[in-house]
Amino acid sequence: MAKYEQLGKLPSELKKPRQYRTRADAFAADWPTVEQMLEEAPSLEAKSLFRWLCEQYPGRYQTGQLRTFQRRVSTWKALHQQKLASLPQGREPD
Repeated sequence: MAKYEQLGKLPSELKKPRQYRTRADAFAADWPTVEQMLEEAPSLEAKSLFRWLCEQYPGRYQTGQLRTFQRRVSTWKALHQQKLASLPQGREPD
C-alpha cells in the first residue's frame, strides 16, 4: 500500500503552517519609529513612510522591499487602528 493510503490523508492535509520566519526582519531596527509615526498619524501611507525611511537611512533599504513594508504596515493598521462603525447596506426590493 502507498504511504498516503496507509495514512488515510492527502499530502495537502499533512502540511502544517510554518511558525517561523524564512528571513530576518529587515525593518526590525526602525520599526519602533515607524510604529510611533503610525500612532501619531494613522492616515500615513506605507509608500510615503518607506520613502521617508529610505531618505533617513540611505543604502539600508532597497525599492524591492516596498511590498514587504506595505504588508507590515497593513497588518499593523488592521491590529491597532480603531474600527469604523459600518451600517448594513441592505436594499429593499421595489
